Amino acid sequence: MFQALSLRTHGGHAALWAVVIAALTASVVGETTTVDITVPDSVTVRGQDAYICTTVELPNKPYKLVGVEALAKQEVVHHILLFGCDVPYSKPKPGEQSAWECVGKPACGDPSETILYGWGRNADRLDLPPGVGFSVGRGSAVKWIVAQVHYLDPKPAADKSGVRLKLQDTPVPFSGGLLSYASWFSIPPGKPHFLVQDPCCYRGFQPLTTFAVRVHTHALGQRVSMTRAPASGSGEAWADVG
Repeated sequence: MFQALSLRTHGGHAALWAVVIAALTASVVGETTTVDITVPDSVTVRGQDAYICTTVELPNKPYKLVGVEALAKQEVVHHILLFGCDVPYSKPKPGEQSAWECVGKPACGDPSETILYGWGRNADRLDLPPGVGFSVGRGSAVKWIVAQVHYLDPKPAADKSGVRLKLQDTPVPFSGGLLSYASWFSIPPGKPHFLVQDPCCYRGFQPLTTFAVRVHTHALGQRVSMTRAPASGSGEAWADVG
């Protein structure tokens, strides 16, 4: 099965995060635990537009990541991204936490880096549908999760922004995933309107279901929409997503 997904953005810089899963039904609930990844209050950010990465080691057992709650407010934090890593860029000592300024530096210490989640503008917590999860912990490619916290203004001295992960210890039949669109483009000067088109072709054979989207267009974006079409057909309207 081939489907082309096209993102249409009217305005300025934008990124669309769409979480996609196999379009099947299931109901699996197990014991859950939570892990907080927050910026240590000892970290000082003196300037504006700073990116701080921080990580703690996940429990040494197989888990499914089934929910994320941001521990942050948009008045302090512009956005948070979660990266899944086999090894983080800065690996802390056992029982400790590492934090580093990650402008121009990666979140992960190897090419395995993958984005798991994006938050901004006081978005509600994310709960994945029953039976769906990201594989993390022992035996998976994601043994560490790095939170990248973006401060537009200097970080308040006592701020400990970050995320709370909800982990489930029982297997689930379906995997969650994320697609990121239109991360890099330029807009010609003097244009009152400018359409950014960003096509993506899905080459898999397993049906996908989009259950959540997150748009991020800064000050210039006015509208974000998506279309989809089979490889042999023309585009059809799908949804306005922001």
